Amino acid sequence: MTAEPSALAPAQPREGLVRNLVPPRLFARAPLLPIGLAGAAACGLTMLVAATLPAGEARWGGQLQMTMASVVAASIAWRATRLAMSPRQRAFRFHLFLSSVIWLAVQLASLAGTVRPDVLLQPLEYALLLGWFVVVARCWHLALRERLGRVEVAAVYLDSTAVFITIAAGVLLMLGPVAAVNPGAARLL
Repeated sequence: MTAEPSALAPAQPREGLVRNLVPPRLFARAPLLPIGLAGAAACGLTMLVAATLPAGEARWGGQLQMTMASVVAASIAWRATRLAMSPRQRAFRFHLFLSSVIWLAVQLASLAGTVRPDVLLQPLEYALLLGWFVVVARCWHLALRERLGRVEVAAVYLDSTAVFITIAAGVLLMLGPVAAVNPGAARLL
């Protein structure tokens, strides 16, 4: 018994609008391109909305842009997870998707805190960020597993830690004096 020809056909995009706008050959070569283009358009639209806001609402517009970029990143990561071929790729891409969803939740909590300053959401943001760090560390572990020896993996972890501490110290040096003078600016840190 042979399989039906349609069962052997390459996968076609299921999204209606994307399927109508993107030729199947291009979709097969660059499956994340339509999501990236739609995301760039959405981010551009968000920038226009942010530019039209009054000067006092500029923080809200900036946070809206960050939230839209997080939605785009989560969409791309979700599609990449579905395109994974091996279990190892699937595990890594799933954790990447999970980290982008957690980052989106952080951005949504920050946006809600920007829109409604009377609601205290910073503890939720910090808890989500701690979860995000754990998932990103797991991504590192999945990316390095079975590729490098134990000494090389330890060197990568130490190097990553040194880079993170250096960047954190730089941000603290740049924004620390501002946060010391203006207590409301401590949120930038």
